[in-house]
Amino acid sequence: MSAYIVSKRHIDAIVTLITDGPSGVHRGRWDVKRSIEYAFGYVLDCQDGRDRLGRELWSENLKSVAYRYPEDTPSERPGPVSTNVDIDVELYFHATGRALTVVEALMALNGYEYQCCEHDAWRESRARDVIERLRHSLVSVLPGYNDAKTWSIS
Repeated sequence: MSAYIVSKRHIDAIVTLITDGPSGVHRGRWDVKRSIEYAFGYVLDCQDGRDRLGRELWSENLKSVAYRYPEDTPSERPGPVSTNVDIDVELYFHATGRALTVVEALMALNGYEYQCCEHDAWRESRARDVIERLRHSLVSVLPGYNDAKTWSIS
């Protein structure tokens, strides 16, 4: 497998997804933000909480790439990054990203997870927990999901 550092815009979009929900979904149906706040202790209605969560997500990506390519220096890490992504990750601040549709969000989460899963601690990481919570919430707001009549198949 290979891995690269995702862009800051990718992290911004995931944090925005958590706080605002996907485009086209009524906010009343989007409840993952409170779940993540409770589990992680971040208040996501303030800049500091969004910054901390984004920093944690991007740091997990950096751990994966550093594990996969231990010989690389910060200026050599693969991906759409600046001259020293380690500093960028450490100084991350959230800027509102574009609103993703449910399907775009699922793809963005898959892409993020693929870039983060290289190191041994990924499965137990808080970042993976965020991705799983988001994925579960996104599936539940897919168009037609609540109309399906197959909760139990007999």
